[in-house]
Amino acid sequence: MGVAGRQVDLPCDISTHDPEDQAVLVLWYKNDEGTPMFSFDARGNKSFSDRSVGMELMRGTRAIFVTRPPALRLGSAVPQDQGLYRCRVDFRNNPTRNHRVNLTIIIPPDIPIIIHDNRPATGRIGPLAEDEPLELTCLSQGGRPAPRGQVTNVLRLPPLSRHDLHARLVCAAANSNVSLPAVNDVVLEMNFRPLSVEILGSPRTSMSAGKTYDLVCRTFGSRPAANLTWWIDDRRITGAKQAESGGGNITSSTLPLQPRAEDNGRQLVCRAENSQVAGGSLEHRRQLAVRFAPMVTLKLGYALNPDDIKEGADIYFDCTIHANPPVYSVIWYHDGAPLEPSAGAGAADRVSISERSLVVRNVSSRAAGAYVCKASNPEGDGASRPVLLSVKYAPVCVQGQKRRYGAARHEAVQVTCQVDANPPVVTYKWQFNNSVEIVELAYSQVTSRGLESRATYIPKTERDYGTLLCRADNEIGRMVLPCAFQLVAAGRPDPLRNCSVINQTSDSLEVECAAGFDGGLPQYFVAELYDVAGRRLVRNLTRPFPDFAVLELPPGLELRLELYAANSRGRSRAVTLEGFTLKMPEKRTSKGAGAPPEQPFSVTPILGVLIGLVASLIIIAIGAVACIRNNSGRSRKPATHTDLAAPSVPGKGGAEPGPPPGRAATQPPAKGCDPDDPNPDVVPSRHDPECEVTEGTLMLNHLAGEMKRNNVSSPDYPATKQIKSKLYQDDGIQYAELTLPRAGQAGKVTRGRDPDASVIYASIDHRRGGGPARDTVVRAPLLNNDQESVV
Repeated sequence: MGVAGRQVDLPCDISTHDPEDQAVLVLWYKNDEGTPMFSFDARGNKSFSDRSVGMELMRGTRAIFVTRPPALRLGSAVPQDQGLYRCRVDFRNNPTRNHRVNLTIIIPPDIPIIIHDNRPATGRIGPLAEDEPLELTCLSQGGRPAPRGQVTNVLRLPPLSRHDLHARLVCAAANSNVSLPAVNDVVLEMNFRPLSVEILGSPRTSMSAGKTYDLVCRTFGSRPAANLTWWIDDRRITGAKQAESGGGNITSSTLPLQPRAEDNGRQLVCRAENSQVAGGSLEHRRQLAVRFAPMVTLKLGYALNPDDIKEGADIYFDCTIHANPPVYSVIWYHDGAPLEPSAGAGAADRVSISERSLVVRNVSSRAAGAYVCKASNPEGDGASRPVLLSVKYAPVCVQGQKRRYGAARHEAVQVTCQVDANPPVVTYKWQFNNSVEIVELAYSQVTSRGLESRATYIPKTERDYGTLLCRADNEIGRMVLPCAFQLVAAGRPDPLRNCSVINQTSDSLEVECAAGFDGGLPQYFVAELYDVAGRRLVRNLTRPFPDFAVLELPPGLELRLELYAANSRGRSRAVTLEGFTLKMPEKRTSKGAGAPPEQPFSVTPILGVLIGLVASLIIIAIGAVACIRNNSGRSRKPATHTDLAAPSVPGKGGAEPGPPPGRAATQPPAKGCDPDDPNPDVVPSRHDPECEVTEGTLMLNHLAGEMKRNNVSSPDYPATKQIKSKLYQDDGIQYAELTLPRAGQAGKVTRGRDPDASVIYASIDHRRGGGPARDTVVRAPLLNNDQESVV
């Protein structure tokens, strides 16, 4: 029995029991054919090693004769080889022997056909879904011996799982036990839904609005790789980058997210989807915590009409704040300036501030403007859009406008009146007031447009100079105080004010001034620069404004600047400034070609300490000397009545007058007396009793010398004894009074000491300060008796 396509051996016994006998010829016949198919001739001393093949077999080269064991070998059997074979063996001595072999060729069945979904399947089938059942049909046909009809086998598998991926299913068909079965196989391909998806990182992490954060979402278990998408609620976020790893089993997505303030509290979703599998979607959610600066909205109170707010009304604002984290500060602004609660009561524009509300009571025109609510939290500051408040009010005079006009007689002058009002529909009325009468200006003299009115006025006499009054009113009412403009006779302008040199360089300088009154006429400004050294005019500048920039000046120049204003009536008094241009820096040259540069002097720490010690010693020495001088010589002799009259001032001839009678031998000369005491006080702060010079003595000598120089006869002054009688002491303080009659009244009696009279006394401090004694004279006129008191 042989199998088609395989090798078949047909045995033939050529052995003999006679050791001296051997086979010499082998012939093979098929069926009843008379011609051998194969012959092997060993005659003529040939051996079985020499093989010979019959003609038919020779042509196909499929058969050979083998000797061990002896057999006819068919290399590849075909169905036509089936039949009855006879082997004839001729021996040299023994008779011929015949062997018969019946060869049956078995033909295997054809390769089975695997059918899936009514279609033949080869190689790989699928992809199949997870949890889906599988049914395969294997169909076998052909072969010999042939089966009865067609052979079919159906394979039904339970729902597939992940373990069935790449499973190999084989269908084998066989019709004998000597042939190999015919086989066909298929491999299962499967798709899986994602097993898990997760947004990496802590769910408690917060983010700041406007900043970029890289968020990572990871999923695994999907086949093919899942598609990851990002969502915030129902809004899809694009721009993520997706990567696969682990053979496509793991998929990661990185999203550069820039959260917005409105995303706070919303759901961030990472969704993994496998569209090849039913129900292949899986998602992970996380609530966003977004930190952001305050978002502020400001509104005027809902009960208020923003187009009909008048002075005296109460208004309020509501500030709505949306912030995370909560705000810690709320500040209100009016025209850029922060608002504070009003301290006083009863005034206009009283401000009250609560947590999120602003109330302004009794509003005035100053309350009009832009209001802003500004809130702060750790993320930053947030301000609302400005809310403009319009307050209707009667006209008021604009501050800062020109209030003084000058004009000559019979010269027309145009006076401009500017007012501020809301609504700006204004009517004007002009009046002239000269303190004698009030005259209204004719409409032909007035030109008005909006918030500005101009009156043309011509003074003809002196009584036509005075005050022009501008009054305005609108639908709210008439202005409380009119705008007043002084009309004066035109003259020269006032001098410049607050002039200063603000910048000086080596070739330029700048001067700024403030203009004075223009004299009622257009003025211009002049700057004259003189060289101080050469006394020549360097530059003359004329400007419409009192600012001067002088350029292209030589360096190192000392200047005198004459600045004045001028108009058609003349020029003002000049203002003089001193200025200069900087000298050019000098070039330093080395002493020699190869001399090293000079090293700058530097103070080392040791040298600094030594300098400080020396300076400290000098200061201590100066202080010690001052203390010794102040504390020296405490014992002093009190002054006597005779000392007040003792002369001690040298005469013209240089000889000193002698002492009064009775004191020449007893009174020693004065020591250390210096009439030129540097103390500037009218009443001396220190007194030396040892000094013989007194105020009374100096005054007598002074009067005597003046009378001699003026050839005036000496009046009858009281004697020395009378002077002594005027000396008195009160609370340790000595006083001396000398009363002299005025010129031409020498006969009047010298007045005594009267406490109520207007006599000024000198209070003398008897402490010695270490310096020379000082002499002080005080004069006071007495208005009641025409006498003069000298002390």
